[in-house]
Amino acid sequence: MREELIKQVNFIRKGGATKRYHTIHTIGENTVAHHSFGVACLIWLLDPTAETRLIMAGLAHDLAEQVTGDISSPTKRRFPELAEMVQLMEDEILESQGMFFQLSKEEQRTLKLADCMDGMLYCIGEYELGNRTIIEVYNRYVSYVTAMQPIEREWEVFQAIRAIMMRHTDAIS
Repeated sequence: MREELIKQVNFIRKGGATKRYHTIHTIGENTVAHHSFGVACLIWLLDPTAETRLIMAGLAHDLAEQVTGDISSPTKRRFPELAEMVQLMEDEILESQGMFFQLSKEEQRTLKLADCMDGMLYCIGEYELGNRTIIEVYNRYVSYVTAMQPIEREWEVFQAIRAIMMRHTDAIS
């Protein structure tokens, strides 16, 4: 048991240090740990009654990227068969670490919304640091969330994030 626990702890440590946004120029660094914290907090904002299992799924959802790398959303959307294969691989990796959480369709939706909304928040931080090229990425996240047709609390959180960006510029869609 001890060796298994050491393996899990090391997996979490290495996974959290995995860098995101390696295909675009950024000013600040974003790791899986940064992102997962944001996703877990957004899950709670989207659903204050969220079960621990869903929040843990938010914390662990990208840990497998230490093996697969961070494959960009545009690539996954352009090649859905690749996205499906990578998702299966990531699920297997997480399951091998005891970190796979079976989620309902509604919980999967909440996780996906939180994932995209955290991307929006990262872009806002980049914009605040002076990275104006990040607007394209921000707008892509806006389109992903919009396509999911957020309702009620989801819409409120989405609009709160957009309001933060709108304080900086009128050039955002």
